[in-house]
Amino acid sequence: MRSIFFALLLSLCACSASGPKFQDTPFAVQPVPQDKARLVFYREFDANFRSVTLGIDDSIIGALAHRGFVVADTAPGDRRISAWVRYTPVGKYVIGMDLKAGESYYIRASHRSQRMLYPLFGAAGTAFFFIDPEGEFRLEPLTATEALQDLENLKLSE
Repeated sequence: MRSIFFALLLSLCACSASGPKFQDTPFAVQPVPQDKARLVFYREFDANFRSVTLGIDDSIIGALAHRGFVVADTAPGDRRISAWVRYTPVGKYVIGMDLKAGESYYIRASHRSQRMLYPLFGAAGTAFFFIDPEGEFRLEPLTATEALQDLENLKLSE
């Protein structure tokens, strides 16, 4: 029984971000290029152990692990920001944002907890779990004040 516990613990640790802490990266102090907008995606620990695949418009920018962050400098303007589980045929959470040059934006990704309720509704709920068009994760834009406090203990997703 102890070996199962340690195997589970090891697998959970392997799912966490392992790079440098946010404050130890250039993104914490480096200004945003004047012709770009900076998106800082982050994720605290949640009930879903899979990585969040992140996209801007239709381009993948990275995978976000537990307790991790990913940074992308992108062209300003109206953008479609999305999150999904890679290799899952259905379900992508998408938000629209109007990005301004020289600005930083903070977006928290988290597991959509309502997905855990679907199986409670029998066969119909279980079926909707697999065809839910919004997928496993949600994206929530936050202020710099809120996000920077959360980012203190998070590491770069590699």
